[in-house]
Amino acid sequence: MRAHRVVRFAPVAAALLAAVACGSGNQTGTGVGAGAGAGDTVQVGLVILSGPVGANEDHMKQGFEIAKQDIVADGGPKIDLVTCEDQVNVDQSTACTRKLISQNGLNAVILDTASPAALADAAITGRSGVVALLPSQRDTALTEQGTKNLFRTGISGAVEVEKVTPEITKSLKPKTVGILAENNSFGQDELERFTSAFKSSGVPVVYSASFDATQTDFSPELTKVKSAAPDVLVMIGEANHGALIAQQAKTIGVPSKLVASSGMTSPDLLTLSKGAMDGHYAWSTLPMATGASQDFAKKFQDKYGEAPSSISAEAYTALRTLVTAIQKAGTQDPDKLAEALSKVSWDSPIGTVKFDDKGQNVNAAGELQLVKGDTFVPVGSAAK
Repeated sequence: MRAHRVVRFAPVAAALLAAVACGSGNQTGTGVGAGAGAGDTVQVGLVILSGPVGANEDHMKQGFEIAKQDIVADGGPKIDLVTCEDQVNVDQSTACTRKLISQNGLNAVILDTASPAALADAAITGRSGVVALLPSQRDTALTEQGTKNLFRTGISGAVEVEKVTPEITKSLKPKTVGILAENNSFGQDELERFTSAFKSSGVPVVYSASFDATQTDFSPELTKVKSAAPDVLVMIGEANHGALIAQQAKTIGVPSKLVASSGMTSPDLLTLSKGAMDGHYAWSTLPMATGASQDFAKKFQDKYGEAPSSISAEAYTALRTLVTAIQKAGTQDPDKLAEALSKVSWDSPIGTVKFDDKGQNVNAAGELQLVKGDTFVPVGSAAK
């Protein structure tokens, strides 16, 4: 490490809060200069969303670790990871955000948390004038606002529904659809959007219901699904939810083809479902056909002994995008960093990152995948 030089990031809220600061000795400086390069050290604080969705945050950390390795390999800074948990608590999450910004001089954040916390944290970063990046889907109120310092490397929930609905109708040709969604703001937003999108496509939703994050018995809902007999049942939630729904649907004899949401699409879905997802489908924000995604998958397999989830790829993409912008900006000034981000273009595992004038990565999409045994296989070309 180059003497007396530390660049500090702080990735928050359920997954990451990254911030930039630099200086000589133990003092905080006013700019990164040409830094964030080989020999520099980047401190990363990681606030993990614990609880029912903890597995997804483990995948987020794994993607972050692969990004750290690649950043150094490409001549970038070393990254020192600092972790804490927000206990699925909005107040605790926002307290972390305020502390990291006010006490640590953070100027850029990567936010991946439950929608209410993301809304609150983004409001804090917005008022503070710092740059915020969102690696994953979030509800409409957050992902559709166009503030100059807010960037979304991942697909928004609204755009995801626009992409996945025609893929399902084209590939599976359902005459009717059912939807089971986690009872949170993001799940309910997607339930409403899917209902509207399928209706516009001429495919009625004949059954829909919500479930709690801690729910483990889905037999009441699945009994009603069996009676309604939709051709496709869309599941919105986490991998543990999808696995239990798949197992119990098989036991009850639900005739529908299952489609797991991107939040469910990870190796955990296949492991926990114990074969019950075989022959069913999943929507992933990690398309498999590109060279960048295959390269990422190989590195992930070599390090962790399993295929990556879309969550890991989203985390990887967010951190590498931020570091790329920092190196281009040559400063920690939020406005200049935001300007650098608006011009970033690189081939990530989730597609070529390029932001529109509202800060949305216009190339973020995904693909419908078939579960064959213990693997995900692309059904068709990625939705564009």
